[in-house]
Amino acid sequence: MARTLTAEEQRSFDDVERCIEGLVSHQEQKVVAFARRLRPGLTGDDIKNPHDYDELNDPDFNYEDGLLAGLQTALSAVRRRRRDIEESE
Repeated sequence: MARTLTAEEQRSFDDVERCIEGLVSHQEQKVVAFARRLRPGLTGDDIKNPHDYDELNDPDFNYEDGLLAGLQTALSAVRRRRRDIEESE
């Protein structure tokens, strides 16, 4: 039997998700802008495959891209935790 989150728990999860989503959005913009400084004209899809572009073999780009990956992982973990609670008895 699934458990329903309390209103307070819902608000807490919503607040955390919104916060992390904002951080992810900001970091995505930062990564795209950084990549375009290294190689103008790159698209968001291009940047998802940085190994295809020698210019993106840059330690600063890799750092920013790694931060993005970490934020996306954190968002996924928060969402998974919400589902785990909702699916628990």
